[in-house]
Amino acid sequence: MHHISLPSDAAEARGIEVLNVPLGSDEYVKKQLSNKSKEIEADIDLIASLTNAQEKWAYTFYILTGKFTYLYRTVRNYKLTIPIALAFGSKRKTLVEQIVDAKLTDFQAFQLQLGISVGGFGLHSPVHMCRAANLASSLATKSRKRKYPFQQFGYIP
Repeated sequence: MHHISLPSDAAEARGIEVLNVPLGSDEYVKKQLSNKSKEIEADIDLIASLTNAQEKWAYTFYILTGKFTYLYRTVRNYKLTIPIALAFGSKRKTLVEQIVDAKLTDFQAFQLQLGISVGGFGLHSPVHMCRAANLASSLATKSRKRKYPFQQFGYIP
């Protein structure tokens, strides 16, 4: 099974998708993120069509949040993820309103972002997660940097 997709249009040749992550020029990444945003909006519509509120909540909490966190952690320039994070936050709020069958005030919407241990829903702000997830990924990658045998002798920095 291959996890690399090559662009079909020569104008998009400034990027590639590896493991469902767009890599390349900012224009290419923006276009791919827009496509991924549409896919996730379709997922939100599918979740909204479920009849059981507990199933809706589980899919929202575990699946949707995980999809965006993966993008936040893997897209090179976190600033490119902010527009889809704003859209996702709005759509997710609407979905939660449907789950609880009530219109949320701004305060209640903020409470969604608090951790469960402090009385919130544990749905962190997608915009705030962009930078944090990207930094966490960078730090995790840096700590796993391969050590070459010649590093101990000072030949490779």
